[in-house]
Amino acid sequence: MGSTISSSMGDAMERNQKSMSKLQEKNMKKGQERMRRVMMAQQMALARDRFQWMSGVYSVILTGVTARCIHSRTSPPPQAIVPLIVAGTVIAWHWDMAYGTKMNRINTEMAKITQDTRYWFVPIDAPFLEENEEERA
Repeated sequence: MGSTISSSMGDAMERNQKSMSKLQEKNMKKGQERMRRVMMAQQMALARDRFQWMSGVYSVILTGVTARCIHSRTSPPPQAIVPLIVAGTVIAWHWDMAYGTKMNRINTEMAKITQDTRYWFVPIDAPFLEENEEERA
């Protein structure tokens, strides 16, 4: 009689442990996803702040070069034109990252790369693939 009670208690404890481990895994994944989203939001905020600072500094420099050219009635020196063009390109890139669709394009390309193993020297899920090959053999 005692053995039937202890075996049913053992079965209940096993089921309970399995459900608890599944619940812990689910909560861990939710926590990791939440952390990932917070980090992404922080990176986007950082990109927007960087864009604002860079565009502010660029505007001040561009205004200074323009004022100098107007005051001296000459064209801007070539040493000033190249950095202004390069800085303008960098600021445009940061604007696209912070406010445009660059992140969507990056995520789309990332999904393509992770799904197509031709892009990888070593596949992303290499241990998982090795386990599946061992099971097939």
